[in-house]
Amino acid sequence: MTGPLDEIIDGATDDALSTSNLLRKVRTVAHRLGAEEILKWVDRELNGYNSVEDLPPYRADLVTNVQGMWAGPFNARLSAVLSAGSIPESAAKVLFKVNHYSNESSEQ
Repeated sequence: MTGPLDEIIDGATDDALSTSNLLRKVRTVAHRLGAEEILKWVDRELNGYNSVEDLPPYRADLVTNVQGMWAGPFNARLSAVLSAGSIPESAAKVLFKVNHYSNESSEQ
């Protein structure tokens, strides 16, 4: 017989269980245990953080690599790694940074 904690442990590696549902299971166990810090953390993960200052380190902006691919006539293709300095700053912010401030775990 498996309990809620076993379901969380198994669900953490089960692709069929969404992150949101896994966090809801964590919230249920935290509530039963009276674990207020875990309840606050789960609530922020599910509903978003109030400010940038509240973000845990793993939710900070990440810099990413961008691979550009261009296609031309006669099946011509060109592929290259783009650098943030080679494109307008407004585009670089969109392409090279991943912002984890918003509600990442809301899955449709």
